[in-house]
Amino acid sequence: MKRIISIIIFTSIISFAQNENDDWKFSGQIQLRSEIDGRDFRNKTYPLTFASLRTRVSVEKTFMDKVNFFVQIQDSRIFGEEGNTLAAIDNIDLHQGYVTLKKLFDWDMDVQAGRFEVAYGTERFFGAVGWHYIGRAWDGVRFKFYPGFKLDLFALTHTESVGYIANATPGIYPFPQQPTPSYSLYGVWESMNINPMHQLDVF
Repeated sequence: MKRIISIIIFTSIISFAQNENDDWKFSGQIQLRSEIDGRDFRNKTYPLTFASLRTRVSVEKTFMDKVNFFVQIQDSRIFGEEGNTLAAIDNIDLHQGYVTLKKLFDWDMDVQAGRFEVAYGTERFFGAVGWHYIGRAWDGVRFKFYPGFKLDLFALTHTESVGYIANATPGIYPFPQQPTPSYSLYGVWESMNINPMHQLDVF
């Protein structure tokens, strides 16, 4: 009998949110998942088994209904990956950290800059990959227009090969003539409701 490609035998997502007042918002999430993976379809071999843990803690604050700060810290790990119960993998990272300027110039526009999740449509092209024990986030800037419909313009950095230049001394220049192997992504996403049953996404 063939094994199922991938079986999730235990999934638990625990989240909490606390809003004591309108100024500060605290939230957190714990995702614990164990999996059995038998994609070789062979009954004579043992399936791979592992468990993952994702822990997120975030804080959010809005000033004067115009400026919104959001920071989310994350720890992602596979059970036992340290290899020793007295070892540490130093795996805490910034999953999201951004500032949003709302109603900039009193226009129907928000500006978001920093590190944030990008999710559009069915998330086949752009998704936060929430099922993964790490999740996906991007570094960049996004302009969000909403004059009766939703229109996003974004510029995201995928890979940056040029490190931080602490002191621009003459020894750094001239910079090599060939372009650096950096990767950025620029795009637009528009979403509008044609009728209550249909929505059109253009990107």
